[in-house]
Amino acid sequence: MINEDENSGSTNFLETISKGYVKHSNKVTEASYSPISLPAKRLLAYLISAVPEPKSKKDEVLSSTIKVPVQDFIEKYLQTKSVEIGDFNAWKRKLFYNLREITKELLNMKILFEDDPKKGEYDGINVMERCKFSIGQNPSEETSFVFAFTRSVSNELYNLRSNFTTYNLIEYIGLSSSYSMTFYSLLARFKDSNSRWRKDDIEQLKAQLNCKDTYKNNHNFLQRVVLPVQKELENTSLAFDFELEHEDEKSKRGRKKIKFITFHLKNKNESIPQLIQESSWWDKTSQEIKNIVQILVSFGINEKLLYEHISLFNEEELSEIKKLCYEAQHPDKGVQDKIAYRNRIFLEKVKQKELEVEVKKVLEDQGGKQFLLEENKVEAKNPDIVEHDSFSATKKLNALLQKLDVSQDLKPQLVYKMVQYLEENNHTMVQEMLDSKSQQDLNKFLEK
Repeated sequence: MINEDENSGSTNFLETISKGYVKHSNKVTEASYSPISLPAKRLLAYLISAVPEPKSKKDEVLSSTIKVPVQDFIEKYLQTKSVEIGDFNAWKRKLFYNLREITKELLNMKILFEDDPKKGEYDGINVMERCKFSIGQNPSEETSFVFAFTRSVSNELYNLRSNFTTYNLIEYIGLSSSYSMTFYSLLARFKDSNSRWRKDDIEQLKAQLNCKDTYKNNHNFLQRVVLPVQKELENTSLAFDFELEHEDEKSKRGRKKIKFITFHLKNKNESIPQLIQESSWWDKTSQEIKNIVQILVSFGINEKLLYEHISLFNEEELSEIKKLCYEAQHPDKGVQDKIAYRNRIFLEKVKQKELEVEVKKVLEDQGGKQFLLEENKVEAKNPDIVEHDSFSATKKLNALLQKLDVSQDLKPQLVYKMVQYLEENNHTMVQEMLDSKSQQDLNKFLEK
């Protein structure tokens, strides 16, 4: 957190970026909104996704103003587009200049919570307390969104432990219509339930979509709204079928009036290969990790590789892999075959992780548990030679073995040799091992 003086007042800014998923209460899911443009809905979802998770259960209220780089939003939006290398910067410029007006639009937005469904009474609340498009004052300062939600809305976004909806940000902002976005969030509420369906009164649904006056005829509503949305969501994780329930009374044209519409989500996580869903860890893992896996699948990572190795990684490590895979599409990388490049990244991370596991096992098997200490809690005995005689040295060796592509049969032997040097407090030999330039250099230590 940083302090910054703006408009002659000191404000606490919480600097962050999007988590990659949108999370808000079910009350927000079922609310209606004052009409806003499609780009404004995308930006709103991004800003919600930047609301941090609380550090502890005691963090009940989000009181800070949040600051996020505009570049992060632009990159996430372009991730949904097939942007050619030559068009990448043109897209960025176009988005950049439009965002100022979109930011102003959010300042006037209201959310409408339904107080009494029978009377049709709503409680209208401003969504944003502050929303500014802040241009960097010097080359080193990023252009950012500086924003804060009103207290009433913040309570529906922060520190939620139950009755909330989550969904994938990239998939959501990639949708091409406001109707599709509203349907997507409504369906997301039930994606993790056992039943995976919802039943809506068709008139109330039209009110949520702000199209009650536009489509008074329910059959037109089906043709112009529901069917196009169904077609667009077919390629997302929330593809659905629907069925209608009619009143006995017929309209003037002789048709039975539509009263209810029931939506059934298709097979759970349809965008996730069945092989991965059947793995033992899938049902036990967090929604955040599932969201990342879904993105990795969309990046073209081989499903067998994911199935065999994804459980090695925690959320932070998977987020780093996701970031590296995304960067493959940037023009500066000059990557021709992006899918092959991303699969190589994933394989390299798998090898590195497997070696870390192997290092730990050798240390534990060979009585080296005393060296499995957290780096930030151990002081170096000889800081000029190595950081300390703990797992940090083996981590450095791990990276070196990976870099030099040392054969698998030699790795445990080399790790054990380092453990011996550490037990003897022989920091000179430890440093010599870490300074090796080739596998041939390392082989010399096995001969000693």
